[in-house]
Amino acid sequence: MIDGAIECGLFPVVSTLLQKIAIDHEVSVVNAVRKVKARRHCAIAAQEQFDFCHECVLQHIRSFATYSNFTA
Repeated sequence: MIDGAIECGLFPVVSTLLQKIAIDHEVSVVNAVRKVKARRHCAIAAQEQFDFCHECVLQHIRSFATYSNFTA
C-alpha cells in the first residue's frame, strides 16, 4: 500500500525550483530534491520523478525566450 508520500513530493520540488528560478535565476534540481527528502524521505524515490522535475525546469526556461542568461 502506497501512503502518498512518493507522489506528493513532486509538487514541492517543482514549486521550489520555479520559485528559485524567479528569485535567483539559477537552480539545482539535486538540492531541491534533497531539501524535500529531508522532510519526506520517500519523496522522489524514482529516477523518472527526478527526470520529471528536471523537465519541468527546462520547459519553464524554454518558455522565456528573452532570458539570455539561461541555457537549456
